[in-house]
Amino acid sequence: MTKNKMRIFKICFLSVALNFLLFQFSPLSAETGKSGASFLKIAPTAAAEAMGGAYTAAASGIGALYYNPAGMVYGRQTQAGFTHTAWIQGMTYDFAGSIVPVMWGNLGISVISMRSGEIDGRDSDGNKTANFESADTAFTLSAARELNGKNMLGVNMKFIRQTIADESAEGFAIDMGAMRELTDKVSVGLSVRNLGPDMKFIEEKYPLPLTFTLGGVLKFAGMFGLTADMAYEPVDEKRTFRMGMQVCPARFMVLRAGYMMKAVSAVYGNSELNDFDEDEGLGGGVGFNFGSYALDYSIKPYAELGTSQRVSFRIGF
Repeated sequence: MTKNKMRIFKICFLSVALNFLLFQFSPLSAETGKSGASFLKIAPTAAAEAMGGAYTAAASGIGALYYNPAGMVYGRQTQAGFTHTAWIQGMTYDFAGSIVPVMWGNLGISVISMRSGEIDGRDSDGNKTANFESADTAFTLSAARELNGKNMLGVNMKFIRQTIADESAEGFAIDMGAMRELTDKVSVGLSVRNLGPDMKFIEEKYPLPLTFTLGGVLKFAGMFGLTADMAYEPVDEKRTFRMGMQVCPARFMVLRAGYMMKAVSAVYGNSELNDFDEDEGLGGGVGFNFGSYALDYSIKPYAELGTSQRVSFRIGF
C-alpha cells in the first residue's frame, strides 16, 4: 500500500475514533432528546443478533451492510441475502441486500422494511375509529474499499421513510466504518451509524438514532471466536456493552451465543449494578453452511415484550 493510502486510512480511522471518544466522555452541546426512526437500531441478520450484536469488527458479507460497511470487502464475490424477523408484539421486520465486487472495491444495496400490521384506531376519548397501519423503510447504497490486506473503509448512504396511516416523513443519513487487522487473530472496527439531519413528522421534528460503536474480535485457530462491542447513542444518552462468541463443531455448522447489557456502575458509576433495561438479554443461534449457501437462525427474549426470532439466508455467486 502506498504512503498516501496509509495516511488516508489513518486519518479516517482516527477521526472516527476521536468522535467516538468525544461523544463518550463529553456532554452534548445540543439539548438531549429522544431519537426517532428506532427501527434503524434493529439488527437485520440472524448471525449477528445471535452474537449479541457484537459485530462491528467481525462484520463481513451481507451483515456488513448494516454493522460496518468496511466489512463488505471480505470475500470478493457477488452475494445476496434475505432475513425475516418475527419481531415483538406481532410486528414483522424484513431485510434484503446484495454485494457486487467492482474494480476498485465493493458496492452494495439493501432495503429494510418494518410493518406493524393492522392497528385498532381510537380517538382521544377511546372510541373506535378506522384501523390503520404503520410502515418503516430504509433504502441503502454502500461502497467499501480495501486499502491493503489489513485496512478497510466503507460508507453507506440511506434514504428513510416512515408512514402512519396517511401521514409520512422522509429523511436521509450516512454510515461510516473502518476496520483494521492488527494480527491474524485480532481485528478492531469502528462505525458511525445514522448521521443525518432531523426528520419531520407532521409538525414535530425528531433526531435520528445516531450510534457510535467500537468493537474487537479475537480468533482462536479458526474454530472459536470472541467479539465485543461498546456502543454509545448520544441522543438517547444510552451506553451498551455487547459480547458474543461462535464455535464451529463441524465444517458445515456454527454455534453462536451473545449477551447485550446496559453499561452500568461498574464502568460509569451512574446506576445500580442490576439496573438493567428491557434491551438486555442472552441470545443464541445456529448457522449451516453448504458450499455457496448459508442458513442462520437466532432467538432472543425481550422480557415481557416477547421473543424475537430471525431466519437469514444468503448465497454467493
